[in-house]
Amino acid sequence: AQARKKQVPPSSPWKIFGVRPGRGFGKTLSGAQWMGQAAASDPRSYNFVIAPTYDDVRYTCFQGPTGLFEVIPPPLIADCNLTLPSITLTNGSIIRGFAGDAPERLRGPQCHRAWCDEVASWRYPEKAWDNLIMGLRLGERPQIFWTGTPKPKPFVTKLCKMTDVLILGSTYENSENLTDVFYENVAKYEGTKIGRQELYGELIDPEEAGFVKRSDWRL
Repeated sequence: AQARKKQVPPSSPWKIFGVRPGRGFGKTLSGAQWMGQAAASDPRSYNFVIAPTYDDVRYTCFQGPTGLFEVIPPPLIADCNLTLPSITLTNGSIIRGFAGDAPERLRGPQCHRAWCDEVASWRYPEKAWDNLIMGLRLGERPQIFWTGTPKPKPFVTKLCKMTDVLILGSTYENSENLTDVFYENVAKYEGTKIGRQELYGELIDPEEAGFVKRSDWRL
């Protein structure tokens, strides 16, 4: 009920929904709310959460201030395992976390849907994504909701192109929930490449960002 329009997936059918904004937009909260509601509405479903590292999965997506434990009402949680991490709901649905830097862990498990957070920071994005797609085979309409501030990487460009609905946004759209001190601290990045990327979610051209190697030019 408190969500901004950009934080809510469309009601029309979609397979991949992406939110690519600047820092502090509220993308983690968007992913957690979607995942929690989807799992609670789909009894005995299997749901994956994938973040760059194990710590990111546990301390941001699950236990963070806008993570799953904050948005899922306690009466709906039947059991949890912080080591994995995982949450089992009273309707039998399971939400399990994975790390993008351990893509082999995604070989074998299958799911109905997945929330992929900060994909641009995954160490092995292609391998992790491919293994996820191979396991995304349950239910009539498997879905992926990905969130993250972009980086000028080939996989991020590819992901944006394959996304059915892509939402862009800036840090300033969440001003009601961010402090004046924060904005004072980030003001120095206005007009810079890092500001365009981290505050406005702009996908910087690799050449402009200095990511083109000399060997690439020779090739």
